[in-house]
Amino acid sequence: MTDKHGDVVEVLSLPLLDRDGLSRDHEDKLIQRYRNFRLNALKNDPDVFASSYAEENGQPVEHWRSRLANPLAVNLVALPARRGENWSEIELLETEWSGMIVLLGPLAEDTSTSDSPWSKVPSVAFNQSSMGASATTGRPDPETVVYHISGAYTTASHRRKGVGKALLKTSLLKAENDCRRRNGRYAKLGVDVDTCNAAATQWYEKHGFKIISEETYPPRPSGVGPRLERKAFLMQAVLTV
Repeated sequence: MTDKHGDVVEVLSLPLLDRDGLSRDHEDKLIQRYRNFRLNALKNDPDVFASSYAEENGQPVEHWRSRLANPLAVNLVALPARRGENWSEIELLETEWSGMIVLLGPLAEDTSTSDSPWSKVPSVAFNQSSMGASATTGRPDPETVVYHISGAYTTASHRRKGVGKALLKTSLLKAENDCRRRNGRYAKLGVDVDTCNAAATQWYEKHGFKIISEETYPPRPSGVGPRLERKAFLMQAVLTV
């Protein structure tokens, strides 16, 4: 699916493995392309992410495949806009990606920086009709559908060109549409932002997000080096659908 944003950028959803019928060759290339983009982002801008290049570089192929095959993860990439033409699979694989964002959900509860947002994606979709509000479990009320934004990144050469805005707007729209499809009334989206990144905090505030809490990032796994204690704001936006 393609969402156009003026004449500069358009945002595409990456194919969902095991559903969208990619050939084995194209599937392997997509996994490699996805992995390379993520690792380059971690290497070039390590302070933007809770994770690190050292942590993710050693992950097996199945780790990356599972992210592209997860039915509750919408992986969005930004490409140069083109008029009246759809992108073929091979063009998607060969054209430069200027940015990426991942929309996770529906989630059974709000996320925390103490866990990877991917760990909150349930194997079964959020069931609005049977899940009531519960302050003790952190579960949302039945009319609220919870999502989380993860891995937002724009490459250095494409910043200040509307790429990040296009990616965020598309993810918000997809959450809104998914919430409506599930008969929800409110789509609640969360995102973790480093407390030292004032520019990012202000940018999300400009797009309707508010700081909800401040938490500490989890320690790195053993063997990948120490991590200075870092804190992140959990920011949320609530859309009425």
